[in-house]
Amino acid sequence: MTSKVISVYENKQKLGAELAKNLSELANDVLAEGGNAVFKIGLSGGSVVSLLSEYLAKVETDWAGFRQMPPLSQEKKLFAVAVRQTFKITYLKMTSKVISVYENTKKLGAELAKNLSELANDVLAEGGNAVFKIGLSGGSVVSLLSEYLAKVETDWSKWRFFFCDERLVEFNDPESTFAQYRDKFINNLPISEDQFIKINPQLSVDEAAKDYIQKMSVYFAPYDLPRFDALILGVGPDGHTCSLFPGHKLCEETSVWVAPISDSPKPPPNRITFTFPILNNARYCAFIATGSSKADILKRILKDGEQLPANCVQPVNGSVQWLLDEAAAKLLQEETSLTVLPLRLFRLKPRAANFNGQNEITNITYAN
Repeated sequence: MTSKVISVYENKQKLGAELAKNLSELANDVLAEGGNAVFKIGLSGGSVVSLLSEYLAKVETDWAGFRQMPPLSQEKKLFAVAVRQTFKITYLKMTSKVISVYENTKKLGAELAKNLSELANDVLAEGGNAVFKIGLSGGSVVSLLSEYLAKVETDWSKWRFFFCDERLVEFNDPESTFAQYRDKFINNLPISEDQFIKINPQLSVDEAAKDYIQKMSVYFAPYDLPRFDALILGVGPDGHTCSLFPGHKLCEETSVWVAPISDSPKPPPNRITFTFPILNNARYCAFIATGSSKADILKRILKDGEQLPANCVQPVNGSVQWLLDEAAAKLLQEETSLTVLPLRLFRLKPRAANFNGQNEITNITYAN
């Protein structure tokens, strides 16, 4: 099966950086085989010569293991000389956006659980006091996560569950996101209620936001912007995510990790929410959208590029994956016939592609 990926970059600098990164990672994988392994690359002329010369100079690899094919022209000899001027690696900060369309929610849920478990196990492999920090959102994803996370193997005692936004209601209220997860997770996963970092619903909305920041600070380095390992996000019919609504002043908030909102356009009015500085510092953000009711807003966000809150989730050094079922993606697929792309950029360690049949997953990548 062929994997075809269309990647669109804001400028040539980001394009060159990503190309060099892909080549260096591939080369290092090949050369890691040892023995007489060499990395064989075919070159073309034109503007790509300067581009490769500039950006390959910034990566670390065993340049003695490179072989240019076919024999070098004078133009390519100049390139070969330039790339040998190696420097310490410096990656540009950039977002990887992947759109994945699944035949049904069963396959979507299985892939999401697989991604989260692999990422968690990478984080926990660091040892010491490492914990896997994940932010949750409410809605239909609660049942999806409960069902499919129950099938993975991980050290559940080291998972910590935060809330990307939460309604300021009592824990016995059906609107409580914590209550939804507590009722589903506690029975299906080997975790305890203490692993949830909860709001204090007895406080005012302003105090509840401050209190949540204090609770979060226990799990992150002091004076650093918190970096979540994963955030599970949804998108509303107006393009909101978390409790960041179109045109609301909180979309411009940059001074606090968690903000109060007392005039939510969607009831209940009192909530707390992560702000964009937190969302855009995460390692992996997963948007979950299923059903035909999501089709119009997904077209506006992913195809038309409207600057709605959900489209402003662009981690500066992480990945965004949109996991959709066919009904939700029906207005995106008219011009798209791509096959599976392994999601690897958010991971600590790359993994190989796993093709489970033909055209089960449709992925498009963009780099912004």
